[in-house]
Amino acid sequence: MLLCFMDYIVEVWAEFRLEPEEAFERGNLVVIVVRAVGRGQGSGVEIDAASSVVCEMYDGRIASIRVEPDREAALRVIGR
Repeated sequence: MLLCFMDYIVEVWAEFRLEPEEAFERGNLVVIVVRAVGRGQGSGVEIDAASSVVCEMYDGRIASIRVEPDREAALRVIGR
């Protein structure tokens, strides 16, 4: 799945980066609030959008990743 996402990034975006803004942890769950910044490959359209990533951790490794477009929904996952 990660390779498909990375192929998509390279194919569609001339520039793309995720900028972490905040991180919250509770038990084996981590919420990272990120800003996606980029410019489209063919269109040149620029994006600057916030979202949140919920990571489930086991033994110091990421076991699952889920993107939540709504910061508050992501924080509810960890009881904040």
